Amino acid sequence: MRMREPLATVLTWQQARNSGLTADRIRWLVSSGRWQRLHPVYLTHNGAPTRDEQEVAALLYAGKGAALSCCIAAARDGLVGFEDARIHLAVTFRPEGGAAVRNRGAPHLTAWCG
Repeated sequence: MRMREPLATVLTWQQARNSGLTADRIRWLVSSGRWQRLHPVYLTHNGAPTRDEQEVAALLYAGKGAALSCCIAAARDGLVGFEDARIHLAVTFRPEGGAAVRNRGAPHLTAWCG
């Protein structure tokens, strides 16, 4: 399941640059605490990320073709009892044999390949 609409509060470096921000300005926004990094993605505020922001950041981090999957997709479609603190993604790359891939820097993300 893909997110229905992008969030203006979650950006990649390239999206921030394409919006007209210079590299120095982006670095300043982060170092000053006005923005924060969530994975290699930026939040355009300094508060706690919402669940939607976490999901969008995970999708941007995973790259083109990634989609929410498993319990997350079921819960977003309105099915009850499928809530999960982890963010499950389906991704387009395929390691040999298929595997659940986790990033030590983001243990709450699970990408299923196979």
